[in-house]
Amino acid sequence: MSRSKFFPAAAVVATLAAITAASVAGPTPASASHCAMDIYDHNGSAMEVTFCDYTMHIAYDDPRPTMRRNGVDPGTLLIDAKTFGHGHVKGNARVFKRGCGELMYKVKGRIIGDRIEMTGMAPVRDSDCSIVRFRKDHLVFDKM
Repeated sequence: MSRSKFFPAAAVVATLAAITAASVAGPTPASASHCAMDIYDHNGSAMEVTFCDYTMHIAYDDPRPTMRRNGVDPGTLLIDAKTFGHGHVKGNARVFKRGCGELMYKVKGRIIGDRIEMTGMAPVRDSDCSIVRFRKDHLVFDKM
């Protein structure tokens, strides 16, 4: 037989070896087949909301001008959270202040249809970037 007749079989063997190695290694982190992404509105900013297995990430897709002035660019992460039964979510949100960077705070809430609502106590900073108090923050995301 010519060498060209053996190449497809070699490719099949290599593919089967890769599949076997992957299955022996155990489950991989969430893959694209387990993920879904949609665009949501949050206070005039377009947000990219990604669900992968039991995680939810919300990042700015098109930040409104005031957020851009505070150092937020497209792709900046706002929320990383875990999802639980009956649409419950719990995780971390971020606040941004020009010249101060971001601070994280805990949030929790629910996913109800095409809306995500979360609450938490967001830090408020003064002009020196020091935390001076906390305010109740109510975050609402509506599917566009």
